[in-house]
Order: sequence, then C-alpha cells, then structure tokens
Amino acid sequence: MWKAFLAVWGLVLTIAASSAGLRAQTTRPVSRPKSPEPTEREMSERLRLLTKQAEELQSKHREFLKKEGEALGKETPKIERGPAEGKPAFDEAQALEYAREVMPLVEKAAGRRFKQTPRIRLVGRKEAAELLVRDLLPQFENLLPDMSPKDRKALAETQARAFTPALLGKYGVADRTLYLLPKNFELLMKLHKLDAGHTPSVSRLIIAHELTHALQDQHVGLARRVSSLQDFDEMLALEATIEGHACFVSDQVGEMMKITEPRLRSEVFVKAGKVKTDDPLLEMVSKVLLSRHEQVYVGGAKFIRYHYSRGGNEQLWRILADPPVASSMIAAPETYSTLRRQKLDCGAILKGLEKQFGNGPWTVQSVELGHMALGAAYANMTDDQREEILRNIAQAHALVANDSHDSVANVSIFILNDASFSRKMIAALEAMAVRNMEKARTGGTFKLSGLEFRDLSGARADVARVGVLEVTLMNETTKQTFARIARGNVVVEMWVVGLEAPDDKLVRVADIVFKRMAGGVVAAPRPDRPARRDFPPSTSPAEPPGAGTQEQDGRKAYIVKPGNTFVGIMKKHGADYYKPADRKRWLEANTQIGDPALIRPGQKVYIPE
Repeated sequence: MWKAFLAVWGLVLTIAASSAGLRAQTTRPVSRPKSPEPTEREMSERLRLLTKQAEELQSKHREFLKKEGEALGKETPKIERGPAEGKPAFDEAQALEYAREVMPLVEKAAGRRFKQTPRIRLVGRKEAAELLVRDLLPQFENLLPDMSPKDRKALAETQARAFTPALLGKYGVADRTLYLLPKNFELLMKLHKLDAGHTPSVSRLIIAHELTHALQDQHVGLARRVSSLQDFDEMLALEATIEGHACFVSDQVGEMMKITEPRLRSEVFVKAGKVKTDDPLLEMVSKVLLSRHEQVYVGGAKFIRYHYSRGGNEQLWRILADPPVASSMIAAPETYSTLRRQKLDCGAILKGLEKQFGNGPWTVQSVELGHMALGAAYANMTDDQREEILRNIAQAHALVANDSHDSVANVSIFILNDASFSRKMIAALEAMAVRNMEKARTGGTFKLSGLEFRDLSGARADVARVGVLEVTLMNETTKQTFARIARGNVVVEMWVVGLEAPDDKLVRVADIVFKRMAGGVVAAPRPDRPARRDFPPSTSPAEPPGAGTQEQDGRKAYIVKPGNTFVGIMKKHGADYYKPADRKRWLEANTQIGDPALIRPGQKVYIPE
C-alpha cells in the first residue's frame, strides 16, 4: 500500500462536489459586502465555528464506531484522533520471519531478485504520518508549484493524519525502508468483517505487497519515476501501475502459500473496505473515494494482468521502467504508450479567471482531469452514463480557486470528441446533481434547498444552463451557483460559492475561455521535464508511400525497419493511432504483436483493408 500519491486527491473531491452540487461553508451568506482581510475577532469566530463542526463530525464518528463495536460484540475503543490503535498483530521477530518467508515467493512471482534485503520497521500512526509527510512534500513541490510551502505542508499533514488510521504498511522511498503498522490490523480486520484467525495470512500478504514496492524501487527507481511526473493524471497512471503490479504479485504469493480465502484477494479486500454511514452526503463522498481506490488497485491489477498475458514479467518490467502517461491507458491497456500527446494548454487558457469573481487574494490550483479523476468524480452516475461521458471527453482541466473568506470560484474546460454530445453530457450531470440532492435532503450534516436548473440568458452557445443551490450548516447558509456553457466541442463549467454570480458574469467568463481557445495555445513540456517518446527518433531515411509493403500470408504487410514505430507505420498508411476506430482496426489486424510500443525490426505489421 505505497500511498505517496494520495494527498492530491483532495482536489478531485472538490471537482466531485462541484458535479454533485454540494459544498459546505462556515462563512457569511452570499449577500455579504466586499470586505478587507478578516480581523482577529472574525478569525476567532470562524475558528469557533470550525471547532464546533469538527466536534459534531467527531461525535458522528464515535456513534458509528459504537454501532460497529456493538454489531461485532466488542467494546468500542476510546476515540481521540480517530479510532484508537489496537493490540499489535505481530512483533518485530514475527515480521522478520514473515518477510523471510515471502521474499523468495515475491522474487519468483515478479521474475526479479532483490539486490539487497529491505529494512523493516514497526511504527505507530504518529511516526507513519510523519513519514507520509516526508514523502509527500517533494511531490507537492512538483505537482502543486503555485501553492505556498506553508500550505503544501499543511495539506500533507492533514492528508497524512486522515490516512494513517487505515494504513497497514508503507514503503518509504526516501530511505528504502518497509514500515508496518501492526496496531492497525485489529480495527481494519473488523471493518473488513474478517475473523482474527486470518491475521497471519493478511500480514504475509501485506508484507508481500510492500516488498514488491521495494523490488520495484531497486530495479526501476521509484523516486526517479515520481520526480518525472508532470501532471496529476500522469501521477494516477503511475500509481495504478505500481499498485496494480504489487496486487498482482501479492495475489500470486497468496496462491503459492495456499491462502485460499477469496476475501483476502487484493481486489475483494479493496472493495470490502467501504465504510457504511447513515449520512447520505458522507456516503456519496465515500463512493467517490472507493471508486478512486478501485481504479488504482483493481484497475491497475487488470492493466498488469493484460500485459503479463502478452509478454510475461519482462513486459511488466519494461512498463514499470517506462510507465503510461495517462490514466485512460489503465482502463484501456491496449492503448499503453509513453508518448505524451500534443494538447491545448488549458492551464494557460484558464489562468487568472478567478479574478473575474473578485479580487481575492486567491489560492489557486490548476489541475488536469484525466480518465481516472473524472471516473471517480462521476461515481454517483450509472456505469453506462459514466462510461459514455468518459469516452467522449478528449481533454479536461480545472482551475480551483479559494479566497481568504472560503469562497470558491472554479472554472473547468471539457473538450469533447463529438460536439453533438454536449447537450447529453450536461443533462446527465444535472440529473446526477438532482439525485444527489434528493439523497442529501433525507438527513445528515447539511441542509440543502433549491437547486433549480434553467437556461442561462444572454449566452451565445449551443447549450447554456445554470443552477442555484443553498447549503446550510450550523445556521450559516451559503449560495452556490453552477453553470455549463457549450459551444462546439467545448464545454465551460463554473462553480461559484459564497460570491455573486449573475448570468452576465458567467457568460463573460465563458466568452473569455472561448476566445482564448480560438487562439489554440498548445502545451509545451516543462524545460526540466522533456517529453518522453515511444521510441528514439527514427534514423532511417524517409520512405515514399507504400515502400516496404509486401504480400504476406495473403495480406498486405509492412516489414519493420530500425527506427520504425507502430504509430509511425499507421501514419505512413493514412491512419491515426490516437483515433479509437483506427487504433482498434489496426490492433485487431495485428494480434500477433503483444505490445505495439515494443515492435522490433523484421516483424510484420499487417495493414488492414
């Protein structure tokens, strides 16, 4: 459970809340006048409200654990920061014995030998949180460059504290040490409804999982892989690759050790971790988080199995050394590539738009939304609806802005493959918001009212819709405005909380986006992060159309030459690898090629009719 990437996911929850139509505020209603920086007295009052909210949520947490404990016939542990740690599942001597037992099995399953024996340490939650912060901060510097160092550290500490109660093991990239949390096993086993007798088996599988990360690090350098990340979506693709590989290996280790309990397989274990709650809003957020978790672990394992079936462990290690650059490749493993496609610089297009809603000061993040992030954000849709929307989104990006009053001004761009799909997409998102609203109205922490969608006046667009919602928490009511404006294959989405957002302002912001889009700003790789390619540049001389093509087995075929790529061969014959229909046709015609990114001179590439 190598979790060095988890914290940035909070930004995706922001997008998910936008799509769901939900956000709680502890500040003034929307009608407040413009004001300078809050006074010390105002800040004190806000702190009081936040403390009250935290106490209320903690009380709900206590009640939940009490019910769980009663259902299990156990005494509920005393809660301070989250549920208390339990009795250690094993001591250091047992952990080392487990590791010695599973290490050769990990080597056999992964097809690689350890270059050195990893260090193992047993820690509690406090030290584990400190280790998470240590590993997260360098990544935040890379992925969240616009955030202040103080805010990055606060974000890392918050996420680490939230995550450690559910952490069983962690491989530390900085010091190459495997950390285990034996006091967390008791509670996690209860939440997974697993008998305590399974603890030794779970312990071995967790150690096998983390040892796989150590093996990955020794052979491909995980720290180097992380430092090469350019965006959030690429981060998720890498996380799914390494976690999927660790699940794949630990499952094989379980088979070798005759651990036959189906619930201990990694995929089932992940799904079993969903915590039920009576609060409908928390239940929706839980569904988003579970969707993300399943895409990383379950989806990652499927991605790994697909490539293992085509090239064995050698293929897997090639992929670990050069992982996919987009999370969509995890869901569609046949599209694996290390080539970054040229695309619009949506961050530049959205830059500064938060100022259209107020002078701030603003804290702003610019986030690329890939297949995995959007899949989690739309987790409360039906599977068919979600998959249809994901298939039709070619690129998505969000500007997430908060001011010192906790007001929000988010602007997102969706570039669609089919311009005619915009109306259907907007209707599906509105329907999801209405369903979520109805669920949230039935009880829980927040009171919701309103949420009426109507046509947006004054917009020059194919579709223009706006909705308004009021959220009440502890007698504080905040107005939220949602707008989606589509023109051609571009949808501009806005979510504004605690600020005035009249129709003319929403239309003006969308017009700025459309005008900038018309300029076609193309993203350039950062100078310190050169774009990776599928292969080294071709050194072979240019060929005229049709050259190198011959009849093979009654079909037209191209004989691969040094420097050729599958993408280039398709282009030479008038096809585009990045068009789904072309790619499907060519891959179906070339089932003899295990991985199109790894063709070799002398191979035959059949040319479909």
